[in-house]
Amino acid sequence: MGFRWHSILVVVASCLVAGGCSMRSGLDHWSVPEPAATTPEPEWDGAPEEWKALNRLKRGTRVAVYRKDGRVSRESIRYATPQEILLESHSVPREDVLAVARVPKDSAWDGTAIGLGIGAALGLATGVAADATEDVDPLPMTIWGALWGAGPGALLDAGIAKKEEMVYRREPETLSVPDDWTFTVAPNNVARWVTGRKIDLMLADATYFSGKVVQGDADEIEVEVKDSSREDKKGTRTRIRTGAISTINFTENRGGNLAVAAVGGALAGLLMGGTWGSLAEFPNEGIGTVMAGGLGAVVGASVGGGLAYHNKRREVTLVVQAPAR
Repeated sequence: MGFRWHSILVVVASCLVAGGCSMRSGLDHWSVPEPAATTPEPEWDGAPEEWKALNRLKRGTRVAVYRKDGRVSRESIRYATPQEILLESHSVPREDVLAVARVPKDSAWDGTAIGLGIGAALGLATGVAADATEDVDPLPMTIWGALWGAGPGALLDAGIAKKEEMVYRREPETLSVPDDWTFTVAPNNVARWVTGRKIDLMLADATYFSGKVVQGDADEIEVEVKDSSREDKKGTRTRIRTGAISTINFTENRGGNLAVAAVGGALAGLLMGGTWGSLAEFPNEGIGTVMAGGLGAVVGASVGGGLAYHNKRREVTLVVQAPAR
């Protein structure tokens, strides 16, 4: 094989990477428009612009409504008024809403379609290259490549969580980082946010606690303390007044599956590496193909697992309001 087929493969791979990355967004542009979540225009005096923007969402768009007491409603939006947001089964008053985020559509068909396309192109490239020297029909290899690519694509799509897109936030200046959310909450709502979670907590007097919140009420939370700036509190169960808390940090699990994404990445890397190895001019073609496929699998598993880990976690900071005096 000569330089010509290497050049073709590079061009094909480059086009596929660009096309695959944009396929998800491209599908959105060709989707059939849906009616907007509008309602007869009421008096909007005093409502923030971001709240008004909720009515620009398509009716039926799935949203996550984060409330000040820690509850989260994930339903389709109907429309919003100056006083409330109306979801499919109930409404939430605007004064109770801290944030509204668009929940991404979760369909394995996106990843499957991308995998099919990339696999088919790699199979075609291999078949065309083989046909130049051995009179091989490229079609069966194209079909085989498409079928092989569909599996890794579906696994990657299933294993990597989709990020929510913030649409409304009560305090825009505190929510500038997409993956790190900050909410201001009243002391009596703290327990609902953090019960059952592992947290890092700072009191107003700069005392630090790290551990798991096992229970709580409007006035106190009980923490199994793993670490603390106070030596006498380490390894104990400590009750902490919510009114004495300054900030709380915890990690929220957005979903996804690291193992599934890593397997999908490994299979995709095996396919791409093996294809490149079969086209490259190694002294021993069999060994070269195996080595290239193995290296591709390792790199693919690392990339798939890394993306799943990054998308799986969201850091949340609660700023606790000082009690009224």
